[in-house]
Amino acid sequence: MKTSQLPEKHEPFTDKYFLRSKEILQKDNINPIVRYRVFARKAGNFDRDESIEIIEKYSGLSNKQGHVYALPNGRNKPLDTLMLIEGRVQDLIELETMYLGVISAELTNKEIDMKKVKKNAERIVEEANVPVIYFGARHFHYSLDPEISRICLEAGMKDSSTDIGAANIGKKGAGTIPHALVLTYGSTVKAAKAFDKYIPKEIPRVVLIDTYNKEIDDSVATAKALGNLAAVRVDTCGENYSQDYDSVDLTELKGLEKYVDGKGVTIKGVWALRRALDKYPDVGIFVSSGFNAEKTKAFTEASKIYEQKYGKKLFTGIGTGSIEDVVMATSDIVAKFDEETGLWVPCSKVGREYKTYKKDTRNLEKVF
Repeated sequence: MKTSQLPEKHEPFTDKYFLRSKEILQKDNINPIVRYRVFARKAGNFDRDESIEIIEKYSGLSNKQGHVYALPNGRNKPLDTLMLIEGRVQDLIELETMYLGVISAELTNKEIDMKKVKKNAERIVEEANVPVIYFGARHFHYSLDPEISRICLEAGMKDSSTDIGAANIGKKGAGTIPHALVLTYGSTVKAAKAFDKYIPKEIPRVVLIDTYNKEIDDSVATAKALGNLAAVRVDTCGENYSQDYDSVDLTELKGLEKYVDGKGVTIKGVWALRRALDKYPDVGIFVSSGFNAEKTKAFTEASKIYEQKYGKKLFTGIGTGSIEDVVMATSDIVAKFDEETGLWVPCSKVGREYKTYKKDTRNLEKVF
């Protein structure tokens, strides 16, 4: 494959939490064979070529125990499986940011309006009453990351998730723990403990807690396990209601209904989580998933009401990449390979189980 146009190294363009995840897995000598599923919620014009080049150049997968299956180039339908990627998790876990970025760019198929990016970033920061981190590298072609990160940081966002983005302000990328690390360990608490064991202490312990749709249980368990837990990150997927979401009555939040109820990251879900974590007052809540200016404004209004009632903010930080109207591609671990039995074992985020292998893979072609 031709890879001459790609950067020599992928690490500067990679979300920091993936780089740290590989470091943790290497130090813990954990390296199962996993299967990733790549899809997008919207239709677009899928072009697999550059994403496959990225996987091959930086993983050498064709010469290892791994395979890539992909749709032919052309029009895809919403939720089509675009690719299945199989290999050792240490070979693959760092590559998601870059290959999703180029797939998203192809599906979006338009020139990114940097003036619009600037306006949207400024509006998000204006509506927020907490620090905002730019988390959008995976939504855009990697070549745009330095410029888009610069715009977001100049708009008032405090950090960027990639090293090349954060270099605009003389920093390294910021991040938490990804779903892929939690799934590899099979436990939110185990992943959090591994992060705490191997990552330098000056890095804040911020743990993703929605993988198993037990946002409250896993947050409390992680807070108990890590005495130095700085915050939990809520990124509940659009297929799920947050745990104990329906235990909260927020009829008082007039005008915010769009973001109070429903699936994904909602005011109700975060409200219930904050109440459950009040026995751990020093643990913050970092929210992500779809935080454009409108959603940020709604959550900020809810936070003001929460603060009036309970004396503290509803949440303490925001991660966002919702700064342009693009088609976003997603990559999920959906299975692990049992090397003793020779069988694939389902392993995924709750709500993102991959249940249609045979039907969904008929149009995929084996690339290598």
